[in-house]
Amino acid sequence: MSRPPTLAPPPPETEHPFRTLSTAFAAALVAADQLRYLRSELNDSNCEVVFVFDDPLAQGDQLHRRFDAGMFPRVEPKLLFSARGFLMDEMARLQGRGRHAKGKAL
Repeated sequence: MSRPPTLAPPPPETEHPFRTLSTAFAAALVAADQLRYLRSELNDSNCEVVFVFDDPLAQGDQLHRRFDAGMFPRVEPKLLFSARGFLMDEMARLQGRGRHAKGKAL
């Protein structure tokens, strides 16, 4: 007597991180919806902020080359400005500066 096949649970979602130090490139990725933004973190020396994106197809380096060559998809300036502002706020928060710094009144 054969048993019916059992379904294995799906594998947990895993990240495929792409990291960049470039605020301009990170803002372009967000505004153009090219890679999904995951988080910002301090690098190993705790002095620079790294922007982390989910890159399941390993396109990050190719997208960066296209960005540097001026061949990146065009986006509305308002979207780019908004994305850059968000990322700058994240940088300030991680570095303990700006309106998100601990102990500062708003």
